[in-house]
Amino acid sequence: MNRRTMIGVSAAALMTAAIFGSVSVSANENTVKIGFAIKSTGSSFYKALATGVEKACAEKDWECVVLDANSDLTREQENMETLISQNMDVILLDAIDPLGGVALVKQAVAAGIPVIEVDAPIDASAEVITTVYNNNITTAYMVGQYIPQFYGEDWISSVVLSGGKGNTGGTERRQGMIAGIIGTRLGLSEEDAFEEARKFDDALISTGKARHEEAKFEILGQAYGSWLASEGLTGMEDLLVANPDINCLLSENDDMALGAQKAITASEKTEQIQIFCAADGQKEGYEQIMKGGQYRCSGENSPAKVGALAVEIAGQVVLEGKTAEDYEAVVMTPANVVTFDNVEAFYDPDSDF
Repeated sequence: MNRRTMIGVSAAALMTAAIFGSVSVSANENTVKIGFAIKSTGSSFYKALATGVEKACAEKDWECVVLDANSDLTREQENMETLISQNMDVILLDAIDPLGGVALVKQAVAAGIPVIEVDAPIDASAEVITTVYNNNITTAYMVGQYIPQFYGEDWISSVVLSGGKGNTGGTERRQGMIAGIIGTRLGLSEEDAFEEARKFDDALISTGKARHEEAKFEILGQAYGSWLASEGLTGMEDLLVANPDINCLLSENDDMALGAQKAITASEKTEQIQIFCAADGQKEGYEQIMKGGQYRCSGENSPAKVGALAVEIAGQVVLEGKTAEDYEAVVMTPANVVTFDNVEAFYDPDSDF
């Protein structure tokens, strides 16, 4: 079983990332009406995602309506009904609940409006054209491969900050980093590295810690931070009390790591603990990377690129007649690891995120 089958993404899905930027639809030929039912714009990431969709539409002179559910299921239902009543050509959906979103998609499809899921997985029974989001698996694997150089022959003694229990994206990011570390240290193939990562992660989830003797790598504790800096701070404080001698923090996103960094600084362990993030490429994370110290890297999860790719596919559906048969179940943006050596190429001081 290869790594992509293992965590639910087909191998061929990664190839579809090449579609990003490869098709240009002329706005002079037709106007496309795109509605975006977004779960929330209450964070900088989701604001940037909404802005990315709006900007991509504006560049083509297409109509765009973004409706914010503010993480409320009732409002999300109302937003979908509004977009359907406005006869959108395509609806982009960032569903609050992967299973609950199925009914929303069914409602739009019944009205003759195709739906593209954006940002996060939706239940496989949903009749969407495709799902568009960041290449979590490969990006996190590349982050993991980057880590061992900072430890030489020493043990990598880590803790991990996770977004939420059972979250698919979090699992992809965590297992990707683990696979990259173990595979690089042992010279394994990618497939074998992910098999080792799966076993390692199973132990972590069931016991709260895991250890790989041959790779000299251990995770001594895990905290769930709901993707937020405030909870990353609290989680890291607890992890440091229980594990004062760690030398590594693995985080499933930047925001939690930025909060955790405050706890590390307060405990006077800045020189002891290095920070590595599987995602998201948050502006404040990039600013830390630019300093060239403790905060080593982040995997790019660009909401602007995700939004632009979703709009590109929407145009192909409307103007070229493409259907779900023309796409993999998941279409991903390119995988990039942002480090001190290349951060300036990714950093945008004016970005919402």
